[in-house]
Amino acid sequence: MMPARVSIVASMLLLSAPAAIAQLNLPPAPRGVEVTTSFGIEFSTVSSRSNRPWIGGPNDYLSGRGVVPYDYRIARTEITTAQWMEFVNAFSEFGDPHRFEQVAFAGFWGAPGPFGVELNPFIPNAANMPVIGVSWRNAARYCNWLHNGKQNTLAALESGAYDTSTFGRDADRQVTDQVTRSPGARFWIPSFDEWMKAAYYDPARFGANADGWWQYPNSTDTPLISGIPGIGQTSGGIDAVTFNANPVALAAYSDQMSPWGLLDASGGGADMTEEVLFSDFFFARGTGGSWARQSASLSADRVGQFSDTIPEISSQTSLRIATVVPTPGAGFGAGTVLCLCAVFRRRRR
Repeated sequence: MMPARVSIVASMLLLSAPAAIAQLNLPPAPRGVEVTTSFGIEFSTVSSRSNRPWIGGPNDYLSGRGVVPYDYRIARTEITTAQWMEFVNAFSEFGDPHRFEQVAFAGFWGAPGPFGVELNPFIPNAANMPVIGVSWRNAARYCNWLHNGKQNTLAALESGAYDTSTFGRDADRQVTDQVTRSPGARFWIPSFDEWMKAAYYDPARFGANADGWWQYPNSTDTPLISGIPGIGQTSGGIDAVTFNANPVALAAYSDQMSPWGLLDASGGGADMTEEVLFSDFFFARGTGGSWARQSASLSADRVGQFSDTIPEISSQTSLRIATVVPTPGAGFGAGTVLCLCAVFRRRRR
């Protein structure tokens, strides 16, 4: 069988993809937040080690969470369709062994074509739309791919951040996946505490040296208003008809960001995390979610809320990745080994 190749139309779109990604033109992060770029992804450095936890009500499952005892970096936006398409097309000649194309493109901003995956030429800014419908397991493989320097080999997908040989279910249908990144991982799916801290915690919430938590991920205590840019503050909750007529790319709400400079923490899709919620479900951060969930999705914007997803496939889940803060003098060379503190993880049955 001849290796699959990207069509002429897709090739033209791919050639323009780097420029399209650059045109995201992310606004500056809040003052004092360090911003770096790796593999074309802009990251904010989240510091304030061992921060104050978020405290909810007496029966709140997430009360006491959000503490992270180390510095880390988290992507300012979700992975774009163009970035995900690069990943999919890198392995198109292998016949899509892990079903990268399923759901993540069908009916959204790109779609499987006869010669690979193509951006939808009829959707403005398709390259900069958040990729939606990524399964947890393929998100883990994406992190492995980045960890291994985007090597175009199947081996680059199977280990690094996560050991994919553990992926599966046992005789009782319980997942056996390694759900916490390996020591030395360079890129990973954020833990729930990492995501929560980056979206809501503010070291100057009540003034200098007076930290605290915001209720919503745009540094306010007021629910976000759903609507297209210029009218609303988030794409979460926009009905399908309105959204299809006015597709909203990432970073379109440039004045709505978390204390650490995260954009679209509401809207896009529900950002997945590493943590297990139930014995056979993975935690997925329940942000404003996709337009397809309409107004009900906005209830998940408030701190302490969440939604869940199964690891094999998801129709509304997006990916926002995290990365390490290198130690002084350390780089991302192949021989670099960077250790992280163990990630706190809870299970509930």
